[in-house]
Amino acid sequence: MVAGLLAALAAAFSLLDIVSWDYWWQLRTGRLIWETGGVPDRDPFSYTAPAARYIDIHWLFQLWLFAVHALGGHAAVVVGKLGFVALTLGLLAPIGGRADRAAVSGAGLALVVVLLAERIMPRAELPSFALLAAVLLGLDRMRRPGGRRFAIAVAIVGLQLVWANTHGLFAVGIAVCAIHFAGDVFDRLTRDDAKELAPGLLVGVVAASVLVSFLNPNGLDGVLYPVAQLGMIGPVGSRALGASIVELQPTLGQVGPAIGGAALALLVIALAALLANRREAPTRDWLLVVAFAYLALTARRNLSLYAIVVAPIAITHVNAWLDAREGRWSPRRSMAVTAALALAVVALLVDVLPGRFHERLGVPREPGLGVMRTWYSEGAADWILANRPPGKVAHAMPDGGLFVERLYPAYRVMVDGRLEVYGPELLERLAWTTPEEFQALYREYRFGTVVVHYSKIPSGEMLRWLHVRPAWQLVFVDEVSAVYVRDGGRVGRFSALDVDADDLFPAFTDEGRVQTELRLRGRALFYSALEREGRVRAVVALARRHYPDLELASP
Repeated sequence: MVAGLLAALAAAFSLLDIVSWDYWWQLRTGRLIWETGGVPDRDPFSYTAPAARYIDIHWLFQLWLFAVHALGGHAAVVVGKLGFVALTLGLLAPIGGRADRAAVSGAGLALVVVLLAERIMPRAELPSFALLAAVLLGLDRMRRPGGRRFAIAVAIVGLQLVWANTHGLFAVGIAVCAIHFAGDVFDRLTRDDAKELAPGLLVGVVAASVLVSFLNPNGLDGVLYPVAQLGMIGPVGSRALGASIVELQPTLGQVGPAIGGAALALLVIALAALLANRREAPTRDWLLVVAFAYLALTARRNLSLYAIVVAPIAITHVNAWLDAREGRWSPRRSMAVTAALALAVVALLVDVLPGRFHERLGVPREPGLGVMRTWYSEGAADWILANRPPGKVAHAMPDGGLFVERLYPAYRVMVDGRLEVYGPELLERLAWTTPEEFQALYREYRFGTVVVHYSKIPSGEMLRWLHVRPAWQLVFVDEVSAVYVRDGGRVGRFSALDVDADDLFPAFTDEGRVQTELRLRGRALFYSALEREGRVRAVVALARRHYPDLELASP
């Protein structure tokens, strides 16, 4: 029953339409690697950083992504997300678990799923989660009696080799092994009853893991890549782009009560279990809890790593505490805990399936086996490909990934999410939102087309400015983005749209709460930016007829 509950919870959080900005450029890079037979070391996609150094540390994941998509499209990728989550849970489940106390492991792993919620996207983090769980399981099995310790140590080093070619978080695996070594050394020096694995084997694991990290297409640059990312976990004011990227912001004050409550509950349970079992608790477990709790506080994206490392520690020591108190865990109590877990999972499913859970996280999602069309400027990309306007295309960073996949090689992109290509300074300079910033970039790059992604990025000022400029003509708009072409009417190729036309947007269709709400909000934002108050009121009235509780601003 517990396994079924966890499977249902994992499926509810995983089988959702894709909303990752980086998904598209990862997919296109995987295709490029497949077609060329090599990993790119210079950027082929952008015109703002042509031939810049490209440290592509995610190449194995990109190949997997391209292969899965080629086999089954976006649906196969969504199912692949579930596969990685299930693999992560399956690798964690044996650590500290008891067959007669499945509810204890189930409760801990349910907290893991909740804390993974924000990061279950088709990104290289997902295999990192599974690889971290595999390393933790390997370290746990190395401590069990038997003659397979060396073989397990070799397997951990092999995992690190794969990880170093998959994602920059491979350094976390090395750090976990190093913490195990440090804890063992301390316990051997301070505890007479320490029966831990000889630290020498762990030294070999750490050293070999570092060495195999050099076996990547980028050599030393690939090994040092995680070091560059350390600037993302310091104080907000000093970290690269940490003030503007939500996932890099500190956890306190940024996450909702569900995520914050799950993180706090896991920490309280882990610390209480360690204290209750303090005579037997090894130092490594204390070090891991403290280290990953700190990481979780520095950036909300680290909550996933925290959950994967701390949950098995909590499960292990809760079970150790129960072992020391025979009779405290009866079949009746097991049934009660399982029933409580079932009720909690059902309540979560009721919240997740309609999209309310993720809406509170700030990233609307809904069940599906595709991509959330209202999240991307697909209409703008299709228009550009069909009409081929001249000149460079100006756009916001979130659109860059899609444009890499859809427009390259006919058009190179202005910017996308690859910090390793652009660097924080160029990324921030290319993040234009005001007419002044746009004009400064225009003088340098001479754009011929502008895509304004107004539905997700504050763009009212840019829309108003472009709309009154005779040189720029609105040639396409949908509920996500607007496309302006310079001198389009003068050369007679494109006709400007009439923003007051009744058929500017397609007829209303109810696509489900999340998608429909995003479309209606987009229409309201567009008309509001161009000061069409009557049109805004009409959109608000339309929204309230279908969804009375929907909050759309009306002028």
